[in-house]
Amino acid sequence: MSKQVTCRAAREADLDGVAKLHLHVTRTLGERAPRGYGAGLRSAADLAQTRAEFAEALTEADALLLVAELDGQLAGYALAVVETAGDDLLDSPFGTLQYLVVKEAFRGRGIGKALIERACDAMRDRGITVMDLLVWEFNEEARRLYERCGFSTLERRLVRRLDR
Repeated sequence: MSKQVTCRAAREADLDGVAKLHLHVTRTLGERAPRGYGAGLRSAADLAQTRAEFAEALTEADALLLVAELDGQLAGYALAVVETAGDDLLDSPFGTLQYLVVKEAFRGRGIGKALIERACDAMRDRGITVMDLLVWEFNEEARRLYERCGFSTLERRLVRRLDR
C-alpha cells in the first residue's frame, strides 16, 4: 500500500520542526556553496529566531507556509509569498517560492512537486498569474524538479570574484 503525502497550511505546532529543518538545509547549502559565497548560509540564525520568522509567515496575509507530511512525519515545507512591488522582469503582484525543502529521507516521492503544486494553486486562487524562485546553480536536483514543474530560466545571475 502506497503512503499518501498530505500538504496543508502550517500551524503553530509545526514551527519547531520547520525551523530545525530549515537550519539544517541552510547550513548544508552553505557548505556546498562555491568558495567565497554562502557565508550567510553557514552562519544561519539560531532556532528561536528562525522559528519566529516562520511564525510571522503564519500571520502575514501575503505569505503561505505549507507543510508536507508522510505517515504523520514532517517531510518538507514550502514558503510562498505575494510580491507587491514589480521588478524589471515581472509586473506586480507575483508570487515567489522563497523556500522549498524536503527532508533527504523523503526525497524522490513526489513531495517537492506536491508542495509546489499546492503553493501554485494557492497563489492562483489569490489572482497571481506568475510564480518565481531563485535556486543555486549547483543545486541540480532542485533545478530539475523546478523545470519538471514548469519553471523556466528567465534570467541568470553571474558573478566574478575580484580577490587578488
